[in-house]
Amino acid sequence: MINYNHSRYNEAMFDNFKMVKGKYIATKVIFLNNGKPIMIEEYFDMDFPETLDSSIFDPKNFKDARW
Repeated sequence: MINYNHSRYNEAMFDNFKMVKGKYIATKVIFLNNGKPIMIEEYFDMDFPETLDSSIFDPKNFKDARW
């Protein structure tokens, strides 16, 4: 994922994909600002809910959504 805005270059690299319940998911995300790492997120013990309330995808409900 790349965002270039007014000479600022931001990138997120999704890495270390693993199979979880038949779906591939990145377990590591590296965030870069102008090519330099600024944050790394690593995920473990991931699970998928059986269903999701579609209202969580409506931007007006975003601040109240609970994952």
